Amino acid sequence: MHFAVMMTKLHTLIRKLLVAMKRRQLLSMLIICAGIVPAGVAQQFIATGPPLASAPNPHPGTISGTVIDVNDEIVPGATVLLEDPIRHEHRTVVANDNGAFEFDNLKPGTNYHVAISANGVVTWTSLAVIVNPGQFVILSDARLEIAAAETSITVYASSEQIAEKQVRIEEHQRVLGVIPNFL
Repeated sequence: MHFAVMMTKLHTLIRKLLVAMKRRQLLSMLIICAGIVPAGVAQQFIATGPPLASAPNPHPGTISGTVIDVNDEIVPGATVLLEDPIRHEHRTVVANDNGAFEFDNLKPGTNYHVAISANGVVTWTSLAVIVNPGQFVILSDARLEIAAAETSITVYASSEQIAEKQVRIEEHQRVLGVIPNFL
């Protein structure tokens, strides 16, 4: 038989087999027929299918934002902490002069928490932030509250100074009480 005739018959047979059999079975039959691999390996291929390739690593994600206070003022130099509470991993960055920060190469599907602190403001902490593969999350709800200022004054005086001041106040009150009201 000529090579062309044999190829035509093989082509027709393959088309019929494609209709009658699953693709995996056809491939294994061709492997056995061609004698490329031993029959036992081909039989295992028929039973289990081709070996699965390992799943690719998902693309890492990113969390970024701008640190601002409740008055919409930029807070440069703020410390931004990224925490993975399950793995007990922490990363820290300092916000730049524009208040911007960024955490990249984050593992998708992880619950991250972000905490932002700076002098003169109350520390802000996010709820759980879950990053999807390749996702770029922008934290837009982080607004730092101005910390309440505390002032204390301590006065030191001797008991004599306090007594003198009390006497002056009493004299002043007596004088005002004696002045008639002409209105």
